[in-house]
Amino acid sequence: MKQYEIIAVRDDHILVYKDGTVITKINDSYNNLKYSSYNGNRIYYKFDDKNEIHETYDERIFNCMCNGQRMQIRDADGLCDVIKTEDMVAFVELFKDHYYKEHRDELLKELVEGSFKDRVEIKKYTAYGVKDKGYNPKELMEAGSHNIIIVDGRFMVDEHGTAHSLRTYGGKKDKWDHLCIVVKGSVRQKGIKTEVGVIQLDSQILQILAKVNFLLNPDIKDKIFMGQLPDWLVKTLIAEGKKTAI
Repeated sequence: MKQYEIIAVRDDHILVYKDGTVITKINDSYNNLKYSSYNGNRIYYKFDDKNEIHETYDERIFNCMCNGQRMQIRDADGLCDVIKTEDMVAFVELFKDHYYKEHRDELLKELVEGSFKDRVEIKKYTAYGVKDKGYNPKELMEAGSHNIIIVDGRFMVDEHGTAHSLRTYGGKKDKWDHLCIVVKGSVRQKGIKTEVGVIQLDSQILQILAKVNFLLNPDIKDKIFMGQLPDWLVKTLIAEGKKTAI
């Protein structure tokens, strides 16, 4: 079978020749590798028995295996770069990055429920648009499903890392008000063990965890914090503080 031949390379495209026909392709890592090394066929590369990259019948979509774990990845240029350099370390990092993005919510749930036990739960909240005045900031008023973390049934941290307090107690529908809190000290980097190795948590998740921890142990002497809370919650926290002090 006659080989494809790249006959010209431009800044934004390449010219590929085969059987008297010239084809124009985008000049990127994927096309350069596909038409220079794979004769236009599906790309396949094997690092070892547990790490490999295999293009599907759909162009630019790859079935990948890393440390025995499989996942579909659409970062064609990134995968072709690691193939060209034969860099398995870079492949593992790329795989872990995509694994983290795909499983981020599951990892957060595992961290929260494992670290904070029965006092914290993750819920799905469905917002119906800006007419729903129960949530602030504006992001949570947008239509769609959102993850929220409920702390002791009276505080909430949304998926953006913004804290809220429960407006009224015992109502038919929870209403939350924005709560401005600043976690003192630097937030330390943290990794979590997964099936594909240790993955570092992103800064937003670290902020979420720090705020959840703060709300589990609120400082009732903090006048700025307490001044934002409804009366019923202030009284509850003060009463709980007195019981703890006994």
